[in-house]
Amino acid sequence: MTVYEPVIKDNEVIGILFVAYNFDKLYKIL
Repeated sequence: MTVYEPVIKDNEVIGILFVAYNFDKLYKIL
């Protein structure tokens, strides 16, 4: 489990950045 913890954390960070990037695109379109 300890091996997968950093991967999950990295995926969460990437997911947050991806969502933030998409919201930035939406705000630019609006």
